[in-house]
Amino acid sequence: MGAKQPKQKTATFLLALPLQVEAGQAKRLHAHLEVGRQFYNAVLSEGQKRLRRMRADPAWQEARAIPRAQKQERRAAFSALRERYRFSEADLHAYTKEARVSFLADHVDAVLAQTLATRAYQALNRVCVGKAKRVRFKSRGRRLDSIENKRNDTGWRFVLQKPEEGHAGYLLWHGDQLRALINWNDPVVKYGLDHRIKYARLMRRPTSSPRAQGADCHGYRYFVQLALEGVPYHKPRHPVGTDTIGLDLGPSTIASVAREGEARLQQFCEEVVPDARAIRRLQRQMDRQRRAGNPNNYDAKKRIKKGGKNKLVWKTSKGYQATQSDQRAQAGCSSQEPTWPTGPPDRACGQHHPHREAFLQRLAETLRKERGAACSRDVYRDVETHRGRVRAAPCTRFPPSPPSSPNTVTAVVNIPQSRSRSGFITALVASGRCSAICMRRFWRPTSIQQNSPPRVPSMSFPGKVRRRACGQHTSE
Repeated sequence: MGAKQPKQKTATFLLALPLQVEAGQAKRLHAHLEVGRQFYNAVLSEGQKRLRRMRADPAWQEARAIPRAQKQERRAAFSALRERYRFSEADLHAYTKEARVSFLADHVDAVLAQTLATRAYQALNRVCVGKAKRVRFKSRGRRLDSIENKRNDTGWRFVLQKPEEGHAGYLLWHGDQLRALINWNDPVVKYGLDHRIKYARLMRRPTSSPRAQGADCHGYRYFVQLALEGVPYHKPRHPVGTDTIGLDLGPSTIASVAREGEARLQQFCEEVVPDARAIRRLQRQMDRQRRAGNPNNYDAKKRIKKGGKNKLVWKTSKGYQATQSDQRAQAGCSSQEPTWPTGPPDRACGQHHPHREAFLQRLAETLRKERGAACSRDVYRDVETHRGRVRAAPCTRFPPSPPSSPNTVTAVVNIPQSRSRSGFITALVASGRCSAICMRRFWRPTSIQQNSPPRVPSMSFPGKVRRRACGQHTSE
């Protein structure tokens, strides 16, 4: 008999659907995720013990002393240590059979236990190979907000009915049927559900309050994320061009150079740039709310006490949580989840508008209409200084690096800049060609958050003191 052929890997894309969860189902899901968190910590603790024993062995230092040029000897030495101390993904899978006992078996299936063990091994392996310093356990505050299966034919699975049966979708787990809100008029959803489902993932996301639409009594929404076989849906409004355009994407800017046009340097996604002033105000408000709710954690000089043996316990009020949510929204930390439907529960959910993709597509379409384009290998501008209420040193965190290509042409373009003292930008254009129209779209969907109105800072005037959630205010 021939050797077993390895399973071929296929392309995968994701589709998230909101779930309609009742009060009893939400309570059971909360219990399942809490037990999954405890089980993950148990597997992570066992793997950490094995890793520490393996690294304490003198043979570990001998294996590290082997020159990297001797790859086979070095790999064999480390493999022998991993096998001796049973530090591998398969060994942690075997440990789940021993750990999944008592009440844990009632909440976590065998396949789900293996996926949690795989997640723990990946975190430990990063420490083992030197890519991380330590692992972090899941506390009650950090939570375990997602859990997934390995396949869609047993245990945790997503079932889609036939059109004559209602064409509804349900997530089945431990006797619960969690209905998914599906909009069949959405081409993205219809295209995704026409493909084979590899496995399903449950996601839990916090909301602003328990009174939010689709939230449970704890203020959480639940979603199912389907891993589908194939490539993602390509919208007709984003046609694939045949011309080439030179684009250079930076952390906060995007540069473009046409063959006979002018070079451009624009702010990347101006509509989603966080407001630094509003974030500072919200952070100061959060500090005042935390001081008002935890006066015993500060000394006479308004400094945080040293915990020592007695660990400090911090209380978070509802006002603090609301301010923290606003601060995350201002910082652009929006949750990657589909928008909840605005109509009745049987209505389908809306979709995010990928502003980053639209911005790049509009810019590429504008340059495509012009005459050809040359690829820019390095486009940068002079070092700018931060101008504001507090002056700082020039920005040297990301200094511009000279172009590596020897064939460069310097072009000076007059582009107005609000933060730069000079009105000129130097663009170094290197010879070459690259395709920017067919580049992979890798930006996550981002939703625009409305800025909250600025709060007037408190001032000390004689009068009565009124205590509010955001601190002490005075009035006449």
